Amino acid sequence: MQRFFFHSFPRPRTGEGRDIQLQKGQLIAQSLLDNGLLLAPENYEIPILDSGGLIVDHVRATQRRACFTELEPAALPGHSQTFGPFALVYTISDLRRLGALPVFYVPLITGGGYLSGLATELLAGFADASRLVSSLVSIRRHLSQSNSVGLTYRGLEVKFNPEQSDAIRRFINVLFDSAAADAGVTDFRLHTAASCFYPTENPKYTERLHYYRQREWRLVGGLFTFHGQPTSQVATPAQVAQLLGIDEDFFSKKLKFYDPAVGIGVEVEDSVANRCHFFKQLGELDVIKLARALVFPDELDANSTLGDAYRARGIRVVTQAELLTVETDSEG
Repeated sequence: MQRFFFHSFPRPRTGEGRDIQLQKGQLIAQSLLDNGLLLAPENYEIPILDSGGLIVDHVRATQRRACFTELEPAALPGHSQTFGPFALVYTISDLRRLGALPVFYVPLITGGGYLSGLATELLAGFADASRLVSSLVSIRRHLSQSNSVGLTYRGLEVKFNPEQSDAIRRFINVLFDSAAADAGVTDFRLHTAASCFYPTENPKYTERLHYYRQREWRLVGGLFTFHGQPTSQVATPAQVAQLLGIDEDFFSKKLKFYDPAVGIGVEVEDSVANRCHFFKQLGELDVIKLARALVFPDELDANSTLGDAYRARGIRVVTQAELLTVETDSEG
C-alpha cells in the first residue's frame, strides 16, 4: 500500500474533552487555509552524556517546525490517538519539494561500552562548532556597529577597548575568509540542523527506539529564501490574535529566545505566538493546496462549510474511515 506523510492535529491535552479537541481542530484547519502551515517554536535540549551516563553538556535549539509522520493510511487511526484526529496528507515527493528533512535521531544510551557513546561524542562536536561560529558571528555583528566590543561570558561582562576590538575584528575576518560560505550563513545552517536532532528514546519514560519508530520529518523555519523571497513569515499581529483564539494557554506561554539583535548571548522573553512563523507559498507552489487530502475525524461531517473551503482549493476531504477506500493519486 502507498505511504504518505501525515500532519496530524491537534494533539490531545490532559483534561481536555473531545468536544474541545474537535473545535480546536476545526479552528486550526481554518488557520491552515488562511495562513499556511504553522511553524511553532519549541526550546529543546538534548543532553550529551559521558561514558558513564553523566550529563556533561547539551545541544540547545529553538526548533521552529511543522511535523509529519510517514505512514500507511491504515495506521492513521492509531496514530491519531496520540497526535490528533485531523490530518493533512502529502505525498513523499511533494513534501520533499517543500524542503522536508528527516529527524536526525541520536541514541543517548552510553552504558553498553565499546562505541555505544559514539553518537553523543559526535553531538558534542556539533555543539562546540555551533557555539564557536555563533559567538564569532555575534562578535563580528557587534563590531560592525561599534568601535569596541562587550559581551556576557558565563555571567560575566567582558569588555575590550577600541584598539583591542580592532585586532579582534581583523582576526575574525581572516578566519571567515578561509570558509567557502559567509559565516552568518554557516551559523544559520548549524542552527537549522539543530532543529532536526531528537533522541531515539527517553531512557526514563519510553521503550527503546520509541521516538525513532515515529519516522518523523520536519519543515523547519528560519532565514531560508527561494527566488529572493523568504520561505516563511513571522506571524502578524492579526495572526497572533488568531493563534491565541485557538489555544490561549499554549500560544501565550512565555519562552526565552537568544536574540543577537539585542546583544551577544542575550536572551529575551517572548510568547510562543509572537515567535511563530507561517509557511504559505514557495515560488509557484501553494503549500496547503499541495496536500492530497484533509482527513476529518469520523464523527464530523466532511461536507461542512470548512470541507467545502478545502475542496474549493482542490483538496480532497475525507473522514478517517473513508481514507482507506478512496482512490489515491500516484506520486507523480
